Amino acid sequence: MAVNTQYDIVKIETDLFNELDKISTITNLFVGSRPESSDGMDDFIVVKVNTQMTDKLAYGQCITSIQLFVRNYTGGIRNSARISALFQAIIA
Repeated sequence: MAVNTQYDIVKIETDLFNELDKISTITNLFVGSRPESSDGMDDFIVVKVNTQMTDKLAYGQCITSIQLFVRNYTGGIRNSARISALFQAIIA
């Protein structure tokens, strides 16, 4: 079986990282998995390819994810405004 070299998962993750890294409001960005510690970070984003590439002959298909992590306010209240701001920055 021939392997299509365009289906490099590491390259796909890196390209996704590079595109998100251009957004000035995103400061803590990670590829593949979340950091072991979030000390000093109020929020961070993880980009990764969740599945292997599927060769559809004319194109390839995979599932990627952009995971948003935001520290809750004191008392465990969700910081909805920051989550929304990160989401809007990504889709803009």
